[in-house]
Amino acid sequence: MKFVIVGFDGLRPEMITAERMPHLHRFTRRAVVAQEHRCCFPSETYVNLPSLVTGSNASGHGLVGNSFHDPLFDKSMAFDCENVAHMNFRKAKRAGGVYDVPSLGEVLGRAGHHLAVLTANSDGCAYQKHHAGPDYGHLVLSCWTPETGTPSDEVARIVERFGPAGQYQAPDLIGATYLTDVFLDHLAQGKLASGSLPEVTIVWYAEPDTSYHKFGLGSPEALNALADADNQFGRILDWWERQGAEEEVQLIAVSDHAHITQAEPFDLRQALRDAGFSVGESLADDRDILVLPGYCARLYLREPALAKRVAPALMEREEIGMLFSHPRNEVEGLVEGCFSASLVFADHSDAPDLYAILRTSNETDVWNLEGTCTFDAYYGPGSGMHGGLHKKELSNMLIAAGSFFREDVGLKEHTGIVDIAPTLLNGLGLAAPAAWHGRVLQEALSKATEAAPEPQVVHFETGTSAFRQSLSRVVRGPACYLDGGERVT
Repeated sequence: MKFVIVGFDGLRPEMITAERMPHLHRFTRRAVVAQEHRCCFPSETYVNLPSLVTGSNASGHGLVGNSFHDPLFDKSMAFDCENVAHMNFRKAKRAGGVYDVPSLGEVLGRAGHHLAVLTANSDGCAYQKHHAGPDYGHLVLSCWTPETGTPSDEVARIVERFGPAGQYQAPDLIGATYLTDVFLDHLAQGKLASGSLPEVTIVWYAEPDTSYHKFGLGSPEALNALADADNQFGRILDWWERQGAEEEVQLIAVSDHAHITQAEPFDLRQALRDAGFSVGESLADDRDILVLPGYCARLYLREPALAKRVAPALMEREEIGMLFSHPRNEVEGLVEGCFSASLVFADHSDAPDLYAILRTSNETDVWNLEGTCTFDAYYGPGSGMHGGLHKKELSNMLIAAGSFFREDVGLKEHTGIVDIAPTLLNGLGLAAPAAWHGRVLQEALSKATEAAPEPQVVHFETGTSAFRQSLSRVVRGPACYLDGGERVT
């Protein structure tokens, strides 16, 4: 049995219609479809790609945002998960390596199996999916930076045959085609040095995330990118229906998070300056706060005690949606009115003193898609964004088909991105590491060995007289899924 995972970065499941994505829509008719599938917090790419391959939330794997402050790294700049040099630094300097738990590639490699990664995202993105690839001689390739791919001789053979991918541009209509060519004409044809299709292959398209951010969720550019990515998936689906399924290949389509739409701008750093705090670009200078801005901002404080002044100042602003601090207990933060970061499984040693999520609404955007947010930095009004706890951005995609899975079934109970790696290992006869947070999706399997755990829905609320926030979680056995959070009006 072998698994092929095709990733659509940032795809909202509701975009899968017969008109917009006919191939993916056709795939749903013979697959098991997770209808309440959830990502992890922060709902960012470089949190959830690690979650995909570690079966763990941020508190488990340790990457607490697309960027964050790493005390072992250069204090004058943020640690950037997109940068492969930064990732290599983390692997070399930390006792546990890149992650605090074993990754899927490591588990497979130790068992004598193979994980191959092809991505149209950054080299850091490729590295996150399989940082141990060089240790086992496994193929790990970002099509834009083949010079960082491994093994070098395998990458050289691919570039010689397929050429360089070319110049990146948005919408990315090049990357998905290139990856699909390499998969179909190299990996699927048994032309890897190993001589066969790996036990697990990840093919990761950068769209629609790239176009959502730059042009907006329902823009012509984003719809064009959706159609293009769907066409490339259609080529893989055709191969699978013609050949792969008979060879016991299991085909899985996923996304890492979804998007909502930016509405009103807000300058968080200026708001903090107006409240009397000094804001710096790093913790190397003598400033009160390092702010890594965005819709889900990360605030690192010169002194932890400052949190009891900074958080109340933020609570006075209507633009602030939710606040999380270091834990006082599982629900409440050290600062009155803040939730505990442990409630959203983000209480890692590298986590900020405060997570500040800007305010969201359930209003529809100009394309009649639900979910908008206040925003800070990056792209302007109308652009797609993610990182917080709006239910629409937490709702990502999981569609799976093959002999291992049930057919034409919609799973109405909650599942999560942390469940994918444990389920794959189960199909290969391997146990998931005990430290992982996810579970085997028994309800999705054609031959389940046990009953899926019943769900338990839990709601939380905290705040002050002027600031209230709520959060919902769904517990299923050992796994727990975030089901949305917001400021209470």
